[in-house]
Amino acid sequence: MTHMMPSVQLAIALISASLLLPVSPLSRLATATPLAATETLSNRETNRNPQQERYVRIQSLEGTVTYNGNPVQEGDRIPVDSDGPGLQTGENSRVTLEMDDTIGTVSLDENSQLRVTGLEILPSGGKTTQMYLAQGRSRAKIRDFNNPDSSFDIDTPSGNAGVRGTEFGLVVLPDGETRMAVVSGRVVFRNAGEEVQCESGFGAIAEPEQPPTGWGQVWDEGRVRLEVLSEENEGKVRLEAQISPVNFVSLNGNSLEANEEGRFISVIEIPDDGILRVEVTDPLRQTQVYELVVPSQY
Repeated sequence: MTHMMPSVQLAIALISASLLLPVSPLSRLATATPLAATETLSNRETNRNPQQERYVRIQSLEGTVTYNGNPVQEGDRIPVDSDGPGLQTGENSRVTLEMDDTIGTVSLDENSQLRVTGLEILPSGGKTTQMYLAQGRSRAKIRDFNNPDSSFDIDTPSGNAGVRGTEFGLVVLPDGETRMAVVSGRVVFRNAGEEVQCESGFGAIAEPEQPPTGWGQVWDEGRVRLEVLSEENEGKVRLEAQISPVNFVSLNGNSLEANEEGRFISVIEIPDDGILRVEVTDPLRQTQVYELVVPSQY
């Protein structure tokens, strides 16, 4: 908490902090449909149904979680589906999916919507997984692949995030804008014929039909500055902040809009308790809190 000197008319609170992040689990194997003993190896390669041999299932959930409008439970398998609402989470609800052969896990936060759009086994033995995050917040933890042909992709209304052994978070806003932060490994984000590569600790932003923009350190130190205004604006303060534009910011529970560089300026009335609580939240929902105290004489 920062206390400002009452002897000066301009009171400045400058606070810096960095965001730290944790991790998640995984497991289990798939079953295959038996094939006739008379089939040759080449026939088996041609005739097998990849969607029967691969799966995504619900590892854990809490709250209200549905698939195409129907309630689901732990252990349910989510089919490949290119249409329909798919998997949805309600208020204060979340779900974690696990993929076959311990490839990894994908977690959905509340008010999110995701479809599994592709599960395949290639002739080389590589496994490809495609998902579509229509809205909300997800966190994927994907292990390093043993086969160079294996891949994992999440599409959004603003592009495609392709990974090979990484942990990262995605947020899709109501207007389709996508924000991404990489915890470990590397993610390539593509849209509108262009791409950005993000290493651990970096992020990107993309809007529908627009090339993505890569940003510096997502968890770099934020800067928050508070200035008590002069007499003609008595009872008000100017709040300035500089954050990574990948992140979200709120003041006393109300969202604030930052510009494309992650900077915002807001003139606000001093609350009765004299405390301004600024929260900066990254795409993985890790939050840094800044509490600024306006001296009582103001």
